[in-house]
Amino acid sequence: MYKFILIIALLITPYSLYANENTISAIIKLTNKVSGKNYTYKINKNENIKHKFLKISMEECIINTKSRNEFAAYIMLHDEKKNRLLFNSWILSNNISLSQFSNPIYSIKLIKCNNS
Repeated sequence: MYKFILIIALLITPYSLYANENTISAIIKLTNKVSGKNYTYKINKNENIKHKFLKISMEECIINTKSRNEFAAYIMLHDEKKNRLLFNSWILSNNISLSQFSNPIYSIKLIKCNNS
């Protein structure tokens, strides 16, 4: 419940408290559950990255202004092979179980948000 209230509070906070929108980025860790390999990517706001057949984009990344070590990012994953949306939601850095991307092959974890 605390995480939900935190996200809502961060969403209604004016943008003037954040850095320029163009400089917001997220660092995510993509894990291949079959091979055990980990891939770390930096995604800038409104840009796409590709990992094999996955297209990953980040619309927003929010930093908790009180603790500075809790992050939330709005992530979209698109399967280009099957041309369908796999995931379209918020991912929390500290509570993975509330916002986990469920896929037989891949797992995604939000590491950090940057405003530089």
